[in-house]
Amino acid sequence: MNITDFSQIKSPLDTNSILPWESSLEQHQQAINEQLRDDFVNVRFSLVIPFYNSGNFLEKTIRSIQYSNLENVEIIVSDGGSSDNTHEILNHYKELFDVVISEPDKGQSDAINKGFACATGELLGWLNGDDLLLPYALDFVRSKYLDLQMPNFMVGDAYMVEKNFSIISHKKYSEESIKFENLLDWATNHLVQPSVFFSKSAWDEVGPLDIHDHYAMDADLFLGLAKKYGAKHLKHPGLSYSVYHPDCKTRGKQAESITQLSIVQCKYGGFKQARKSLDYLVEIHNQYKEAFDNANNTPLEVDTSTDNSSIVKPDSSCESSKSESDQKLSFNIGIFNTFSSGGAAIAASRLRIGLQENSFSAQSYSLFNQTPTKSHALVRPWDSQASPEDLQESWSTKNLGPVYGTHQTTARELFSSTYSSASKEHLIELFDFFDILHFHWVSGLLDYNLLSNIPDNKPIVWTLHDMNPFTGGCHYSENCLNFVEDCSKCHLLKAGSLFAQEQLDIKVSALKRLNNIQVITPSLWLKSLAEQSIVFGGRPVHHIPNIMPTHIFKPHNSAVSRIKLGLPLDKKLLLFGADNITNLRKGGDLLQSVAQLLSEEFSPDDIEVVFFGNGHLNIPFRSHNLGHINDEEKLAYIYSAADLFIFPSREDNAPMSLVESMLCGTPVVASDVGNVSELVKHKSNGYISKSEDISDMCAGIRWLLGLSKMQMSRVRSSCRLVSARYHDESRIIDQLSSVYDSSLSYKNF
Repeated sequence: MNITDFSQIKSPLDTNSILPWESSLEQHQQAINEQLRDDFVNVRFSLVIPFYNSGNFLEKTIRSIQYSNLENVEIIVSDGGSSDNTHEILNHYKELFDVVISEPDKGQSDAINKGFACATGELLGWLNGDDLLLPYALDFVRSKYLDLQMPNFMVGDAYMVEKNFSIISHKKYSEESIKFENLLDWATNHLVQPSVFFSKSAWDEVGPLDIHDHYAMDADLFLGLAKKYGAKHLKHPGLSYSVYHPDCKTRGKQAESITQLSIVQCKYGGFKQARKSLDYLVEIHNQYKEAFDNANNTPLEVDTSTDNSSIVKPDSSCESSKSESDQKLSFNIGIFNTFSSGGAAIAASRLRIGLQENSFSAQSYSLFNQTPTKSHALVRPWDSQASPEDLQESWSTKNLGPVYGTHQTTARELFSSTYSSASKEHLIELFDFFDILHFHWVSGLLDYNLLSNIPDNKPIVWTLHDMNPFTGGCHYSENCLNFVEDCSKCHLLKAGSLFAQEQLDIKVSALKRLNNIQVITPSLWLKSLAEQSIVFGGRPVHHIPNIMPTHIFKPHNSAVSRIKLGLPLDKKLLLFGADNITNLRKGGDLLQSVAQLLSEEFSPDDIEVVFFGNGHLNIPFRSHNLGHINDEEKLAYIYSAADLFIFPSREDNAPMSLVESMLCGTPVVASDVGNVSELVKHKSNGYISKSEDISDMCAGIRWLLGLSKMQMSRVRSSCRLVSARYHDESRIIDQLSSVYDSSLSYKNF
């Protein structure tokens, strides 16, 4: 944005947020223009704004940022889960923000760390939600960064002000005053944080902030930077206003701040300075004690007219509230998935475990391949005498047979009918027993006709793992949208076949009388399609990600991982994995083409490829096929061993391999399908390629392999942070609990 075009400055939500200098910008511009380079916009700057319930001042902070040239400036807001008017303010200025983090954190240090983990700039700074940047401050900082040969640590002058902007003090520095040994005496020579800036590489070396330090974390970081790099002074009358108000830590939490500061000073060898800080704390204590003693010697006037009704009493409803909470968790949830292996089955199993760990009563059922356990049981088949092999054959013959035989499907993914191999009597028993039926991937298990046997207000929650529940049989439609109205002209069946329309009619007819169905999709992509469909259109559709075991899928040392797996230490390793790596939908054939193109510019001595899953691919590089992996901890080491994960899928919903890789800190080159764009930030924590575009996939691989170690470290950190936040289990359980509650409330209405 060209800041000289004042028409682009957003009008304030609250006129009290107008800043004093907004009517005199020309004066500021004239004063600074001579000091600016023409090329300062080439410096990418990342500004993190951490805050929590700062709505009474936050708009002023955000408005102050607008009065710098924001070309190539990345603004990251890190909100600790505010409950005031913060979100209204953020929404008003949303065009300014590149990244918005809004979730509970462990304090200001944690919020700042989260912000910088997403930063892509070479120069960094942070601005608290109650501080201000003065006009053209970032222009000046970026210009001087170039003039001073890109120093790692820069300090500018600043103003300490009251909330009404009256100046308390003008902090002026010199090259001498900001030397490490002088900064150790922080109590009398501290830096004003919003006027301090540092390089991303310096942050990577000295940071992050200690999340257990809530009071002196800035002193800790700045002393570390000054000691390692020295500081350069930015000669400018003042770059920022630091607002000094009753609620700020330096006023409201003096004892805690000074105590923590003394610990930081000792950390850097400043024992004399720490003693000086503690002496000052004793002096403050004595002043408070004297004031307290004087107050106690003054007789108190007792107001005998006090209304006793205003006295706070113990809440007598506590016990009843507890019993209501227990009652809330007393309902039984039945989780149904046809198979006990595969992505949907894993998601259903993780859901059951998550619910049980949060005191919900949940039991899961499948039709195929699971040895019964205390928490997982089998749905009886229609033929109680059938062996597992006979049952599988029956499903293949009656569910899939007509589609692949008579109707000659060309679908690259499964195309299934509504036939069920389950015992109707057992399904009716189970449907009657559970308070909530939670369906997952139920093709071949759910008998749609049986739904006529359950009450029309029976709570049904349905997590979709592909498109099949709302289509005429395809599990992925290959870009067809006929399911919005009808499937009479299915392009995946032979010409003239009405099979898909018949299957769609069965689903529509079976579900139309049920008025308490809520749909869950793990991706926004599938949510949009479900909402458009004739089957689920008009019903509540919620976007809730799958639960992921973030304690298992976590980064491991790459070299250790390679040694464990017998993989080379001196090669770039490209990883690809799927349940079946030759599945056309998963894009194994596209990967073969990518590898062929890469072989024209990379030597086989530089790159090797690792696969996991069933099947084999022929590629011009040496490959390591690790086969099908059931051990999740081993899988985490596989992801950690790789330099990048390739995800060339043609269609997908919420692929677990993508998330698992990112949780392990391994960036991805991924086709733009399903929820990829919800997790991967292009050229920030990975690369999003055009679907089925071989050249673009190769470009993504080149980009990741060409990053420096420092750049790759940032990408890996962002991978883990973004994916872990997206799959936060406590938030997911809360969302599911709300869906369950609303379903039960509707039933009991």
